[in-house]
Amino acid sequence: MDNTAEVKKCYGITEDDNAMTCIKEVVKKSQVEGGCVPRIVLLYQDGCSGCIEEKARYAKDIESGLVTPVDIFSAEGKEIAKRNDIDAVPAVLIVDCNGLAIE
Repeated sequence: MDNTAEVKKCYGITEDDNAMTCIKEVVKKSQVEGGCVPRIVLLYQDGCSGCIEEKARYAKDIESGLVTPVDIFSAEGKEIAKRNDIDAVPAVLIVDCNGLAIE
């Protein structure tokens, strides 16, 4: 099942924390249902102070597998950054099963 439309509904929530909570719920639901599962990706690089802060902010979600940290210099990180025109970290993206940002 493709839950892209449900993620986009969450984008309509004006309060950032509530929007992210909504997105996390969609991702959790998608993980159970299977299919094209959206992912919350945290692009980072070692030694980046902002990246350290973001990793700490999402520590529980990373631990639970809800947020996936991806080094921008890894093969996957380079691909996600290239596909989505990301040139700075930290960056939190909601991507579909093809690694494209859900906008």
